Amino acid sequence: MIAATRRLLAAAPLLLGMPQGSAAHSVASEDGRFRAEVATAPSRIEVALAREDGASVSWAEALKELRGAAPGFRSLLSQVLRDAPFEAFFWECAPFSSATAAHRRFQFVILDAPGLAEVHADGEPFAEHLKRLVGQPTVA
Repeated sequence: MIAATRRLLAAAPLLLGMPQGSAAHSVASEDGRFRAEVATAPSRIEVALAREDGASVSWAEALKELRGAAPGFRSLLSQVLRDAPFEAFFWECAPFSSATAAHRRFQFVILDAPGLAEVHADGEPFAEHLKRLVGQPTVA
């Protein structure tokens, strides 16, 4: 009960800004160390990540986990983005700096972007930098 209350309270600032009729749910990482608190509205999804004890994940911790050997955090982030019901979307994060990374919460919004589905990416400008990473679970 206490852990569930902590998760709900941790997600409260995120969920309070959602319009009437939005739905909320949690998604756990494969290793159980993290949870994504997901609030869905018709054209947007707000997501905040928390540790298993309900404490918010900071930007500093998120960056450490993205670079780390354990795949749980990366897999959870990938799953949340993959599960977005939009054909194309913008992934927007609030800004942070080295001065705020340790205490600013890692949260983001996924915005429906139907016009983006019609855009074709040109991989050529970055090909020389990314070709060595093909097939690797890498954060570039």
